[in-house]
Order: sequence, then structure tokens, then C-alpha cells
Amino acid sequence: MKAIKNIFICLILTAVAIYSCDDEDFAGDNVYSGPSFVRFHLVLDGDSVPLEGGLNEYGRQTVDTYNHKLIKPAKIPVVLTTANTLSGELTVDYSTTKTGEFTAFTQSPDNQLSFGPDKYIDTIIIDIDERWDTSKVNQLQFELLKASDPSITIGSLNDAAPNDKLTFNFGKLNTTYTMPMSRIEIEGLEGETFDFEVDFPNGLFVSELESIELFERNDGFEYTLKQHAYKKGDLSIGYTFTVNEAIDNDDVFYESRVDLRDDLAYTAIGNTSLQIVKPIKVERDKSVDPASHFYNLQDPYYRHRGELWWYDEIDDENEWKSFSTFAHPVIVDAPNPDNPNDPRHEYAVLHKGGDTPDDPSDDVYHHAFKVRYASPNSGRTTNPFGMKRLLDNYYSDEDLSPGFNIAEALEYYPKDGNNPNEGTVMVVSQRLVISSKEGNVYEIDIKGSGTYAKVSDTLWEMVLTISYTNDELWGGTNKVHYHIFNNTGYQDPDLLDIKGATGVEL
Repeated sequence: MKAIKNIFICLILTAVAIYSCDDEDFAGDNVYSGPSFVRFHLVLDGDSVPLEGGLNEYGRQTVDTYNHKLIKPAKIPVVLTTANTLSGELTVDYSTTKTGEFTAFTQSPDNQLSFGPDKYIDTIIIDIDERWDTSKVNQLQFELLKASDPSITIGSLNDAAPNDKLTFNFGKLNTTYTMPMSRIEIEGLEGETFDFEVDFPNGLFVSELESIELFERNDGFEYTLKQHAYKKGDLSIGYTFTVNEAIDNDDVFYESRVDLRDDLAYTAIGNTSLQIVKPIKVERDKSVDPASHFYNLQDPYYRHRGELWWYDEIDDENEWKSFSTFAHPVIVDAPNPDNPNDPRHEYAVLHKGGDTPDDPSDDVYHHAFKVRYASPNSGRTTNPFGMKRLLDNYYSDEDLSPGFNIAEALEYYPKDGNNPNEGTVMVVSQRLVISSKEGNVYEIDIKGSGTYAKVSDTLWEMVLTISYTNDELWGGTNKVHYHIFNNTGYQDPDLLDIKGATGVEL
């Protein structure tokens, strides 16, 4: 028997569990040889959101009822399983029964699906134009009716789960927005610009946002924001930030902040603030490259090892508590070949690609004076400065607690600008967003400073004091003392004569 090409569902292993496969899986014993049938094949992920294309994750079953809570178009797959390659078009009629008053949507195709030699999945798409009233019942009932080829069975060959009908409910909307960028440094040049985006993970209604100001502004210098054009179906809105004055005093720290409003129909999640700063500027020799002592390119799971001065409430004593944090370089753009003195890239150091000077495509540049903290695993977080000891009941995933991954965490200032063995280290001041397991969101302002020094040929040490500020959690500012090392080969720090930190409940 010939292998079936371009078919997405290849073998019924049980009456319900259906798995996706490649063309090569149709060879030998894996070829489906039963009767042809067509059915709804809507599969949801762990967040009850449809999987694109109708393909299963292992262990997830098709559903016959779906509560739609997104603005994005809903996609309902209908799948044909057949042992025969189609020679022409096959059509399947279906009906839609509507309940409720909501009509601000379009449905396609209207009442007939089509399949062909290279098409074994068709999709009903519900495209929504306006917000619906979630206090009322609004529902669509879909039913597969008949195929143009009478030998095609409607529904799965399984009475318990035929999947010939599907109930679509307009459920409780989950409209959210977030800012993927939390901090950016500028040079302070008049007319300087950069672009940033506001993301709407579940979609946005264009009509709702055409005349709404999304931001609250905390202006430390003059600037303008220009909104980019956007259209239905977009999941983000872009903005151009323009500096409108020269902020060129290198001895002064400048800061403005753009915060997402919390009084809109869209709930601000994750990172809700963009901090725009011009830091104090001092002369530094990038060939010293102190940041390179605090990461290891050969080990993606490389960690800083730290000691946090802690007060044990049970034993009523102070002690050093250990923690570790995944540390990485800060990747920056290559220097501008048309302007090698461009200050935006003055601290870029080539770490990869130098052996092919005629081919810059593989070049990778790192910031000579900065280190970032982040989990090497997508969607997960690390433990910057032992913060997960300071906070109880936190949500650990990156989408809700992005503050546990810090894109620019530490900045080094060599003594006299060029000392290879010691200097000052600053915690990059910024606002970190952490969520509790109940969904409460806390914005924590962080800043700090200390020293760093070479202890031996393989060991470097940082001694830091860090301030965490949140009125609700600490009634103001909480100062915590640290020793942080680039590996485990260190001696315990001396005890301090001050009270250590304690944890707070989120």
C-alpha cells in the first residue's frame, strides 16, 4: 500500500489518542488502513489555548467544548483520516447554531470545508472585532453534516468521542499587556531615538486603543513618544522614543520612566515599566574587560556563588546563607564601521569571530563591564542576589516574575579606569517585577554598590550592599549585605555585627 503524503494524523493507536507524524511514518506497519472519516480535532495546551494546526502534544486529547478567552482569532481544525490519497477535492458541509446577542465576529469558511491531495486539515476561523459581554451567554454550536464522498464517515470511529460536534463558548476575556523591555541606556544626545514595543499576548481590539493613552510618565528629562501604526491582528504596538534635550553632564545620573496604566480594560502583567537612563560616565579601558572574570562561555549553567547576611528567626542568630545565580555576558552590537568612535558601542569587546576578520557575520561582542543574570532554560528564572530567599510565595516562571532574570545586573568600574585586579561594582538600578502565587504583582526598585577584587588566579570576589525598595513589602527600603564569588573555591566571610535580612511573604 502506498504511503499517504501530507497527512497530519497517521495512525489511530487507540480510539481516542491520535499522534502526529512525518511522511516516513507511513511506511510498513504504520500505514492506516481503516475506513475514512472526518472529525473536529481541537486540542488545548496547559493554559486551555488551542494548539496550532490541531496537532497533539503527547497525552492531550481532543475536546468537544471550548471556552474562548482571547482576542486573537480562534482556529478550529477539522481533520480527514484516510487510507487513500485523494485524487481531487473533497468537501464537507457543516452547520453553525448561534446562541446569544453577540454578532461582532466573522466566520470562515461559512458552511463548507474542503480537502484535497495535499490538504488533510481545514480550519474554521472565528475572527472577533469587538469585546463581548462576558456576563451573558454567547455560544456557537458546530456540527459536521455530510461529505461530498458518501464513503467518508462523519465523526471518529468511536461512539464515546465522535468529535462530530463542537461547542464554542465566548468565555471570560483575558486581555493583558506587557513591556518586553525594562531598561535602556541612552547617550543623552538631543534628537537621539530608540524604538520599543508594548506586547498584547492575547491580542488587542484596535477600536479600543485608537484614542487611549497607555502610559503614565515619570519625566526626568524632555522627550516625546510617537506611536507606530498598527492594525487588526497585531499583537504589539510600537513606539519611537526621542530625547528632546541634550543631557550631557557626565557627572549626573538622568532617569525617566514610562509605566503601563493599571486602570484600562487590559491588565498589565509581567514587566510594566520601561526605565530610560543616562548613567554617570567615567573613562574606562575596555581591554581590562573585568566582566569576563564573572562568566564562563564554555558552561551555559555557570553560576555565581554568593553568601547573604541572614537573620535566622528560629535560632535568633545571624549567619551567612549560600545561594547561586546563573550568570552570562551582556551581548552588544558590533562597533559601527562607519563611525568607530560611536559611543553607543565603545565598550564592545569581540569574543567570537576574530579568526575570520573578512567575515563579520559570526562576530559576537560582549560588554566589557556588564554581566546579566538569567536562567539558561527558556521561560524559567534564576535567583539574582539570592532574592528567592528574601521573598516567600513567589511565582518563579519568567512570564509573571520577569524580575528574577535581569538583562543587565552588574556593572564594573576598574580602579583608576584601567586596574586589572580591582575596582568598584554597581548594581544596575532598575525596577524588578515579581508576582506571588496568588497573582499579586510587586514592583521592587533595586540599586546597590560595592567592590570587586582578584583573590587568586581563579577566584574573584564582590562585596556588595543592595537596597530593595517597596513600601508594601518592607515599609520602604531593605538593605542586604553580600559576598559574591565567581566559583566555589572561597572561604566563609567574616561575621558582621549587624542584623541580617529576613524573608517577606508576597
